[in-house]
Amino acid sequence: MESLDKALEGYSYFLEHSGFELYQEYFDNNIQDELAAAKKVVLEYLNDEFDQIHTNEVFKDLEHVGVAFTTTEDSDREIQIEVDLKNFKLNRYLDSELIESVKFESLSEMSEKCLSALDFSDLTYIDEGITKKNNFIHNSIRDII
Repeated sequence: MESLDKALEGYSYFLEHSGFELYQEYFDNNIQDELAAAKKVVLEYLNDEFDQIHTNEVFKDLEHVGVAFTTTEDSDREIQIEVDLKNFKLNRYLDSELIESVKFESLSEMSEKCLSALDFSDLTYIDEGITKKNNFIHNSIRDII
């Protein structure tokens, strides 16, 4: 009975002092699994969409993973779309200026609702009103400079 008490005491001590580390390890492994899955989906999209072989090099900065780049119909403006795998965002830029950011609650939600449905046309579509409004602001700033 005494050895069982010591064993239980040791187990209680272990849980009390190592529980967080075990949870943290589980959490870290889970996040790494989700990140690996998200990267796989993004790579598949890039390889299919652009008929090129992309590597993990595209993930050197997890906050700025480019998934689309084009110009407006008049070729005057650049449209760039990035996914931020660290902060769970999809960011849309017009001439390097952030014009839209969609935030997700988790990497899992981002993968499910966004990454699994990446489409170049949808990603690069920008409402003409935004382009004109942004163009007016852009031209106004140029006039001042």
